[in-house]
Amino acid sequence: MEVQNNYDIVLTAVGQHGMALSSASASLRGNKEIVLTAVRNNGLSLKFASPELGSDRDVLRIAIRQNHDAAKYTNPRLMADRDFVLEAVIRNGLALQYATDDLQADRVVVLSAVTENGLALEYASPQLRGDREVVQAAVSENSNALPLALMKTPGKQSTCDLVFGRMCSLGDFMQKGRKSRWSCS
Repeated sequence: MEVQNNYDIVLTAVGQHGMALSSASASLRGNKEIVLTAVRNNGLSLKFASPELGSDRDVLRIAIRQNHDAAKYTNPRLMADRDFVLEAVIRNGLALQYATDDLQADRVVVLSAVTENGLALEYASPQLRGDREVVQAAVSENSNALPLALMKTPGKQSTCDLVFGRMCSLGDFMQKGRKSRWSCS
């Protein structure tokens, strides 16, 4: 018996460890139920799906939600598709990393990404990393985005100035103040 061709065995295996898809036969890598089970368990198993299922929007949605790095195995045309990327970053903001430069500069896409995960600010265009509303949305979701924004902000305007309307230093962000929030002097 060839286990890599046995539907029940492969389905059980990918249900326990999604990357087991790598050992499945080519025909089972093209079976939607098996691939969906694998990517639900580990989004990175998308790498082993058939090319057809690797471009299937249902499969991709689940894979990216489970692990944003699954987007690197996505058809590059889809990562240039605004509607697809917008849906992806709403599910996992860090998928912004794999979007095209144009979409990393799209205000709606970036705001959606940083609202879901503030750390997605790292992948926004330099112009949007310096945008007050974008930085505030990122920091509201994850205060750890604040020092990232300060280091990445183009020009001379500090993130503190963007967010709080006053100047402060990187050290102010790197150390927590007496309060539970980041503070500036």
